[in-house]
Amino acid sequence: MNELFYNKDITEKDEEFYLNNDESKHLIKSLRKKVGDILIFTNGKGFKFDTRLEKFNGRISKFSILNNRKIKSYENLHIGISLLKSTARFENFLEKVTEIGVKEITPIICHRTIKKNINYNRCTRILTSAIKQSFKFKLPTLNKLQNLKDFIEQSDEKTKLIATCHNYKKIILKNAFSSKTKNLLLIGPEGDFTKEEIEKAINNEFKIVSLGSSRLRAETAGILACSAYSLIK
Repeated sequence: MNELFYNKDITEKDEEFYLNNDESKHLIKSLRKKVGDILIFTNGKGFKFDTRLEKFNGRISKFSILNNRKIKSYENLHIGISLLKSTARFENFLEKVTEIGVKEITPIICHRTIKKNINYNRCTRILTSAIKQSFKFKLPTLNKLQNLKDFIEQSDEKTKLIATCHNYKKIILKNAFSSKTKNLLLIGPEGDFTKEEIEKAINNEFKIVSLGSSRLRAETAGILACSAYSLIK
């Protein structure tokens, strides 16, 4: 089975590149790669690089790039989701939606959001691991933490959706997505959005969607949404 490796610094103009000590040791000692092996890399920007391991001197490994090509991505879903009280649950959300397919993620602070900070380095490592696991070549964009009010006002997607358990007239999620335009879906915190937040979204052209009859955890709602979108993209 093919494996995918990641190096954010490779460009389509490069003919060779090097990996540092830790990355080299992982390839040689843990994965038992040998000089002459062909490995597939991505830079997370949509490019696939076919490479050959040319040299390993115990600390640094050298690769030649045999060819590269841009892999078209059909991900056009942006999820704005409240930070969750449980870091593990939020990280599970990041991993699973990346594996399924998402273009952009914005962590948001709502009225009922409890946690107010995020470890971006750790989250980026989770996203990177997930694209390698799922053999994807585009790393999702993880935006800076934003206040919900500001995020709603600044959103420019053509299709703007918000999920809530409150009693509103709702569109079934799978019927609300567009396969031709950018999609944005808002997922609230534990305890849901407040009615004032929902009205703010409605006044900014968001449509309210239903995720089914079950009451879902926030991270489950996000995973379900990505799964639904993957069927229409």
